[in-house]
Amino acid sequence: MFSSSDFAKIASFIQIEWSHLSPLCALIPNADQRVHFFNDKGNEYKEYMVSRSARATVIAFSQTSDSLAIGFNDGEVSLWRSGNTNDAPHVHEGPVNLLCWHPNCPYFLSASEDGCICCWNTATVIVPLFKACSSVIFTRSVWSPSEIPFAFLASSEGLLFSFENGSEDCLNEICSCPKPIHLLRIVPAAHRVVVVSGENYLSQYNLPPNIAKYNQLKLPAGD
Repeated sequence: MFSSSDFAKIASFIQIEWSHLSPLCALIPNADQRVHFFNDKGNEYKEYMVSRSARATVIAFSQTSDSLAIGFNDGEVSLWRSGNTNDAPHVHEGPVNLLCWHPNCPYFLSASEDGCICCWNTATVIVPLFKACSSVIFTRSVWSPSEIPFAFLASSEGLLFSFENGSEDCLNEICSCPKPIHLLRIVPAAHRVVVVSGENYLSQYNLPPNIAKYNQLKLPAGD
C-alpha cells in the first residue's frame, strides 16, 4: 500500500503512533529522530514536521483529540495540535521515556529517566498540574478512568506506584511484584487494575478510593 509513498522512504523508526480520530500517523525515524506526520496513503505532511536540536524519544496521541504529546532527550515536552507545537514549562532533567494520556480528560503524564513524573493539563495551553520525583525509572503507566487524575506507574524492576493529585505526597509505592512487569491494565467493569509480572504472577488491585490487593495468582507456565 505504501510502496511508492513518502512513508516507503523511512528505513526504520523508533516509534509510530496512529491518531484515534483521523487517518493520521506520527513517527520518529531512526535517521533524524524528528517527528514526521503521514496520512493513511503514506504521504507526508511536511508542514507538520516537528524539528528541534534535541532528539524526539517518545510520542503519544490523545484518545479524545488529535493532540500529540512529544518527549525529547533533553527532558523537554511539547504538545502538537492541529499543526501547531507548544513547548511545556521545563520539568524533566533527563530524557523523557514515557507518555500516557488520560482516556477521558485532557491530561497526560510524562516520566523521565531522572525519575521525575508530571501530570499535564492541556485543556487550553499545556501546564503542569502536579509532579513528583523518585529514584525509580518508570516504564509503564495507566490512568484510572475517573475524572479525578489518578494513575498507576510501574517500573521494570517490578515496583507499582500510585500517582494522584490532592495529596501531600502524590507518588506512593503500592507493592513490589516479581520483576519485570509485563502488563499494566485497567479493567473498568471490574473496577480493578491488573498486573502481570515475572514468574507468571497475575495480581489485581482495587481502584481508588480504596486501593487494596484483590488477589494474586501464579499462572501455569506456557508450553
